[in-house]
Amino acid sequence: MVLNTECIPVTYAAGTGGHFLSYFLNSANINDMNAVTLSEHGNAHYAHISDIPGSVGGMTENPMRPIYRLLESVRRMSDTTGPYKIPYYSPSHICDINLACKYFHKVIMITYLSKDILEISKIFVAKWWLDNQHGESSQISDKLVEEIKLLNHKMANFSTRSDLKRSVLHIEWGELLYGPEIELIHKLSNFTDIPINQFSISNLVTWREKTQKAINQINLLIEKQGEINEL
Repeated sequence: MVLNTECIPVTYAAGTGGHFLSYFLNSANINDMNAVTLSEHGNAHYAHISDIPGSVGGMTENPMRPIYRLLESVRRMSDTTGPYKIPYYSPSHICDINLACKYFHKVIMITYLSKDILEISKIFVAKWWLDNQHGESSQISDKLVEEIKLLNHKMANFSTRSDLKRSVLHIEWGELLYGPEIELIHKLSNFTDIPINQFSISNLVTWREKTQKAINQINLLIEKQGEINEL
């Protein structure tokens, strides 16, 4: 099988910044230094150049579905007029990294550890439940529990270390949110061959600041509900 070189999937678990990382790479790829469009808490789903339509899929579906969806979307890209440049970095919930490597020349995966799950869950609730779904803050604890269970269930998949080191780039959650900006950019540049000076450090800093705001906001809401000790 000939591996697809037009798309490099950015595979991730919900809440770990896959949409932003895709935007960050795509904007660097076309040397677009404009400010990223984010929600109040850093949701990058509407950052315009971060996604091939319909490619992400769900974390619980058959792992082949997001792969087929990506391949089909790439075939349709020639009919679009939006700003993009091959290879296209598209977010996707492909849980099986070794399966993805059977179809794509390169893959980027955001990994996380068990100690990160509560933090990521808080971020997901703020960015998706509050910002995107405009959900009720009174349901935050229930949504947190749901997300914690899902991330625990999927952790083994999104922590997989492939032996195909030349084909897979692992970005750890801690380095994406907290690591030195220039080290992260060097790592991405080395893997993608995108020049370092085409990455917008200011957009990365803005996303990190809004993401930290998401964590603080959820902590505040939980404390107000008096349920912090139950999580």
